[in-house]
Amino acid sequence: MEKEFKRVCSTKDLTEKGSAIGFEVDAEQFLNGFVVLFNGKPYAYLNRCPHVGTELDWVPGVVFDEQKTFLSCATHGALFDPVTGGCVRGPCINQFLVSLVIHIEDDNVMVAV
Repeated sequence: MEKEFKRVCSTKDLTEKGSAIGFEVDAEQFLNGFVVLFNGKPYAYLNRCPHVGTELDWVPGVVFDEQKTFLSCATHGALFDPVTGGCVRGPCINQFLVSLVIHIEDDNVMVAV
């Protein structure tokens, strides 16, 4: 089954290491995703921690740690590399966030869902 690309936001809506832009991936399965801008490049992930399946953000859009170096799970503090989605600290060490295919089309951030 071929994935469909969904417009999530404009590239102008993303700020470097700023708030994540959330979006719905699958309403029936209660799956959401988010896009962040890190080192000038957008990255998209399912908003689901591999440890227990909770969303990373308690406060919508807040997924970076205080230093703006890693993505952070608000439930138990796991830290993830924003580029690879790999857990670098916490109970899910060496596990990964599920990355989503992303591309830019006419200043629109498009994500495969």
